Amino acid sequence: MNDVAKKAKFALGGTLLSPIAIVLGIALATTGSGTLEPQTVLAAAAAASLTNQPCSTSGPVSPGTTDLSPGHPITSGQISNAQILYTVSQNDLHLPEDAAVIAIAASIERTRLANYTVKSDYNGLGLFNQDPGSWGTAAELADPVHVATQFYTRLAQVPDWQTIPFDQAASAVLRLPDPARFNFEQWEAISKRLVATFDGSAGTCSGTGGDGSAGGGSDLQLPPGFTLPVNTPAAARTAVAWALAQLGTPYSYGGSCTNAHDGNLADQCDCSSLMMMAYRAAGITIPRGSIAQSDVGTPIYNVNDLKPGDLIFIPGDDGTPEAPGHVGMALGQGLLVEAPHTGLTVRIQPIAGYWEGQISKMRRIVN
Repeated sequence: MNDVAKKAKFALGGTLLSPIAIVLGIALATTGSGTLEPQTVLAAAAAASLTNQPCSTSGPVSPGTTDLSPGHPITSGQISNAQILYTVSQNDLHLPEDAAVIAIAASIERTRLANYTVKSDYNGLGLFNQDPGSWGTAAELADPVHVATQFYTRLAQVPDWQTIPFDQAASAVLRLPDPARFNFEQWEAISKRLVATFDGSAGTCSGTGGDGSAGGGSDLQLPPGFTLPVNTPAAARTAVAWALAQLGTPYSYGGSCTNAHDGNLADQCDCSSLMMMAYRAAGITIPRGSIAQSDVGTPIYNVNDLKPGDLIFIPGDDGTPEAPGHVGMALGQGLLVEAPHTGLTVRIQPIAGYWEGQISKMRRIVN
């Protein structure tokens, strides 16, 4: 840690806080009770989401911003399906982002990012318009996570898939009859825009130019003016603010999350230590480990009932619905904050799509 960062690390009410003032230029105010006042953190993080991202000539994709066919603007459902394809490639299989670009383009060409759940005389099933067979049963083909996993498993077996022509890679995975009829490459640009939207690199240009590479701040995606509801309990406000203060810091499996900004892997966050330390900053002790955390607090049974600070559990790479291996924290406005996996940083993600399709438990720590 450099001298400036060392001076920025301080204790408040017995809780060690990370030097977010150095990282994001945020002053952490306190209330009369000595707890963190998160609104400054939230406002600065939202501002950073608009100003600290690399330049993009196309910008993020949102409903209505582009057409996948003439006169048919892209919808939130199509974007959600693309998000699933992206997230499976990153969170589950840890593939280069090129894999997600190919998969999204293939789905656009085959179904315009629709997920067919009923077979008819005119269409097959799933995101890639297929018949039951080697990729799975009818029910499995209607599951976007299943077909995404099948796609990437096959793509990884294609020799030189990252360097061969785009159409050749997609065709090798789908094994379609008469592949010359299909033009996957025409969707490469929009697929790259979607991937940039999901990884945070398609934000408003900061004016500094650049080649699209992103530093620790590229995952800040809070909406402008983001605030918590006025009735959010003080402890939940503090936990949310503390978790957001770790945005952009590297994931570290087994890391304590005690000082995520100091460059020491042992002090950085994994999914459960981020939750544990966020609530410790609020004066609340919860256990370490997503399985143990999934039994703490009050259960929530409907995703629409989630409030800021609630914990959301999914099986992840190494868990089950009963013993979830991954956890994130709800922020409100359909967003969550998570420490995802090695190679990525603490980031904000939408709950809809990948997360919502896998939720096994939800718990409220503060009522």
